[in-house]
Amino acid sequence: MEVRIQKRSLALFFLVAFVALLLVVNAVDDVPSKCRLGDEEVSVGLDKRCCEAGLQSITPFSESEQVRVMKFANLAYGLNPDLLPHGIDIKKDLLINSTTHFVVIDHCLHALVVSCRGTVDMADAFTDLSFSSIPFIDGTGAYVHKGFFERMQFIMNQINPTIIHELTTYTRYRLIFTGHSLGAAAASLFTIYYNYPSTSPLTSAGLTVVTTGYGYATPGPILYDPLNAFSSYHTSFYAFTFHDDFVSRGTVASIASALIQCEDAAAQNHYTWISSYGLSSYVVRSFVLTLSSCSRPETRSLTKPG
Repeated sequence: MEVRIQKRSLALFFLVAFVALLLVVNAVDDVPSKCRLGDEEVSVGLDKRCCEAGLQSITPFSESEQVRVMKFANLAYGLNPDLLPHGIDIKKDLLINSTTHFVVIDHCLHALVVSCRGTVDMADAFTDLSFSSIPFIDGTGAYVHKGFFERMQFIMNQINPTIIHELTTYTRYRLIFTGHSLGAAAASLFTIYYNYPSTSPLTSAGLTVVTTGYGYATPGPILYDPLNAFSSYHTSFYAFTFHDDFVSRGTVASIASALIQCEDAAAQNHYTWISSYGLSSYVVRSFVLTLSSCSRPETRSLTKPG
């Protein structure tokens, strides 16, 4: 009888010890390297909350990442918690929420995501129409769209301390800028600015961070780049354009060129009349322009810096 009691006590002791060991291991290894997705065990790296949401880690620069980041770009117009991608805890992961941008940490992307809002009001429209060009980065000779650059600077002054702090904490995470339309133009300038060694706040903070950007319906913000200073960053920013979207293709240079062709074609009675999105337009070669634009020869000067 005493032997049975001793065996049961010993078994109970080992069971309690085993459970305690599991609790200790779980506490120490708070972020697991594996979790189960359905019937499969998947590697999740650092993203415990992504794992808990039943998601895999998303491969950088993959189609899944592009789609997920597009959701962030859309949410800049109005941050609805119900529309956030899975794996995002708005109470823990949303770091900054402003009317023109927000910053979120995404453990499924292993990235800090900055989303910039596009045009929604007259103030934004005036920003879009600030066509005058200003120098971008010293030593490059480059000029950029004044309105887009000023929007980038406005947002950067608010988010940069948070970016530095979070990326100092999450040293293996990337930095992603995204946006739609006006927001995409700001995101593209952000991507260059944070990659360029002489201007990057990351370099100044002693951080080495992979910085990339995704733009949806991205206007061209760089008006003049005589030294081709930013050619090496073309692979850092991914721009998505829907067919012949005029916003994405309508840089100052292309608009001026198109207007000249429009005028020449109109003078030769060589044009086609169509109706596009309810607006009567001329189609001249690959350019679609509203009728009111076809009699403004002074726009030829828009291609010059200043």
